[in-house]
Amino acid sequence: MRYSRAVCASPQDVAIASIDNIDFAEYATPPLTSVHIPKFEIGWVAAKTLVDVRQNKYPLPVKITLPFELMARQST
Repeated sequence: MRYSRAVCASPQDVAIASIDNIDFAEYATPPLTSVHIPKFEIGWVAAKTLVDVRQNKYPLPVKITLPFELMARQST
């Protein structure tokens, strides 16, 4: 990563985190803290909710919360 060659050090001087826990995150130097987003589950729930709302099973607005996971690594 470019910041590893800069004047500041991670995580002592700067904390870096990402969203989506891409494969690269754990192999970066230092390994990048990331939030794992359950993309498949989001799509499945969105499609099911759309069908259910169209069939009047839920009043609008619909609020749905899905779990996420923080992958804490050495960049924070």
